[in-house]
Amino acid sequence: MRSTESFIETNMINPNGTLSTYLKESDQLDQDEVKGKEAISESVGIWLQYHLKKKDREGFEAAYETFVNHFINEEGLIYWKLNPKGEPIVTTNALVDDLRIIEALYEAASLWNEERYKTSATKFSDYLVEHNHIESVLSDFYDDRTKEISTTLTLSYIDPSALEVMRANGTLGTQVYSEMLTILQKTPKDNNFYAKAYHINEQKYIFDEQVNMIDQALVAWQLAEIGVSTNSFFQFIESEYSERGFIYGRYDRNSQLPVVEYESPSLYGFIILYCLEVGDTEFAKRIYERMIEFRNEEKESKYYGGYSIGANQDTHIFDNLIPLLAEERLLSEGE
Repeated sequence: MRSTESFIETNMINPNGTLSTYLKESDQLDQDEVKGKEAISESVGIWLQYHLKKKDREGFEAAYETFVNHFINEEGLIYWKLNPKGEPIVTTNALVDDLRIIEALYEAASLWNEERYKTSATKFSDYLVEHNHIESVLSDFYDDRTKEISTTLTLSYIDPSALEVMRANGTLGTQVYSEMLTILQKTPKDNNFYAKAYHINEQKYIFDEQVNMIDQALVAWQLAEIGVSTNSFFQFIESEYSERGFIYGRYDRNSQLPVVEYESPSLYGFIILYCLEVGDTEFAKRIYERMIEFRNEEKESKYYGGYSIGANQDTHIFDNLIPLLAEERLLSEGE
């Protein structure tokens, strides 16, 4: 077991089996923000992907059971957030998280010949396509209580491999599949940065003045998946890393200068995954060396294997799951 997996198992699993979003508890609750020991569907998808990648059927099954016991309703909605007790506190889903979960379940069904996973994947896929749907485009979220559908598609949420798996299993029509990939393929750039989102009704792309590099790395990874050149983005991050020794979390779109002073192990994890997609294992390894500088390497510490645990003794699950997944893929694929 990798040290970060052990850290998560020991420190970031609630008594009900859900993954807590933060290491520390919080008594502040917010409808839109995630606090303390609340659990989110984002974590479920990455946790399933990790166990699938390492072909750990027992770990995958445990994660699946926790997921179906807490995160779904009878119709097939996947709640994006639960309270620490494992109870839904929202009535909305999240496209990006649903796609990760659906793909992992279909892939696991194929790998282990497990019909339950396929049945679940089909149910969630059918719900997603029926409800997160404006014309031929899937949108960011659907609210089961108000029946509100987002009119925005965040470009980093388009997951080509998940959409392909859904299409292959007959739950996503060719028209929606083609439209989603076309929107991704036509993503415009300003300087070296990609647009943030696509407004479905207005059929236009939206840019942020300050770009989030996790979004950027995800879009680049997904564009590379469908064969679109991402050379200018790669050159930017390689140059930035060579000159500074690190890559910041946010940049000004016009000046291309950093606007924050923090780094992120999850950003480095996504850059590793992107580099593996474009076939540059050497740069992926350089980024990996920087990423693990954020990892606790003190074997006597109760936080051994955990990332970004500062003086406040806290960390976000995302900053542990993404580096863990990136490490697994790099060490299994990058040799």
